Amino acid sequence: MKIARLSGARRTFTLSKPPATIEPRSTAAHIVIRAFSALTVSKGTKFDPKMALSFEVLGRFNRARAAQLTLPHWVCQTPLFMPVGTQGTIKGLTTSQLEEIGCQLILGNTYHLALRPSSELIDELGGLHKFMNWQRALLTDSGGFQMVSLLHLADITEKGVTFQSPVDGKPMLLTPEESIEIQNRIGADIIMALDDVVKTTITGPRIEEAMYRTLRWIDRCIAAHKRPHEQNLFGIVQGGLDPVLRDICVRGLVDRNLPGALGADMYDCVYPTRTARFGTALIPEGVLKLKHKAMAEDVRPIDTTCECMVCKNYTRAYIHCLVTKDAMGSELLSYHNLFYMMKLSRDLHMSIIKGCFPEFVCGFLQRMVLVSEGYRLWCCLSHVLDVNLDTPQQSFLTQVLSEISCSNYNA
Repeated sequence: MKIARLSGARRTFTLSKPPATIEPRSTAAHIVIRAFSALTVSKGTKFDPKMALSFEVLGRFNRARAAQLTLPHWVCQTPLFMPVGTQGTIKGLTTSQLEEIGCQLILGNTYHLALRPSSELIDELGGLHKFMNWQRALLTDSGGFQMVSLLHLADITEKGVTFQSPVDGKPMLLTPEESIEIQNRIGADIIMALDDVVKTTITGPRIEEAMYRTLRWIDRCIAAHKRPHEQNLFGIVQGGLDPVLRDICVRGLVDRNLPGALGADMYDCVYPTRTARFGTALIPEGVLKLKHKAMAEDVRPIDTTCECMVCKNYTRAYIHCLVTKDAMGSELLSYHNLFYMMKLSRDLHMSIIKGCFPEFVCGFLQRMVLVSEGYRLWCCLSHVLDVNLDTPQQSFLTQVLSEISCSNYNA
């Protein structure tokens, strides 16, 4: 690994109360609501012969869009969910299983892959696709997110980010140039520019500093990128929750004619697999806790509407026996949870194509969100469907909320 080592480093929403095993107010709902809200992009990426992708918008509903993203290793349908395979693997699942559930693109992490097994070794063995036996698309994060997740181990300056290695404790300097060099060796279809990442809860001058530094770093990333015909360098919009700063950043990225920017058509999260390892399954009504004693004699599948291998072959009672004692429990739940997210992405895509996106969103939220959060749901729907609450379309949302309030909760 060529990350520079330093001699010293310093730092930086009831109808009736549902069973205890089902929690509609879950992170799962937050993931999906965030995904709905993310389908908001002003213009589609135009094909550039010098870029290693093409992007075709297939359908729209207001700000939501469904598209086809052609990458060197796979043709992806968006919106899409990317499972997180930090070190070149989705814990507990084989690449064949990921293909089986319809996974299109896996996310890997530059920082962790550079530590182990090292980008040099991956390069020598033919790149990450060959190394992990994955024929479809890959995206590598720049390592910038570790500025937040490992903040106690990082020191951020104009030059780059100095990390204290979680492996051996030694300080390492990750610069924009080094991040791109590592990602060029790893060989993912999409590589991310190193950005100055700050928590969304932060306010004040640090937000502006991070935004402008991100733009300065993108220029260094562009200059360091040696494989533009094979790998697509994406930017990341910074500016916190400040719309003015985010607009400045977006315009800056557009001016640089990058192939794309992350956050509109593609989304990732470790939650589906991480929560699986704690015995929790994603279902249309929220989450199902398989560790709960109520599951011990439940002979139903996790989700009677799900067509995944797990729901076709195993009962809640069986998985309940496994989740605290056997690794197979987390593997089965990881398979189911990722199948759920892949199907959700496909359903989103098709609802936009078929022109029934509002109905899909309302149907989803009707099952997922509880009445006590009615106002919050109202606001969410108005944002996702681009409906002004002060217009006659308000009656549409009122009807949806009324239907939700009158619905019976089905466990």
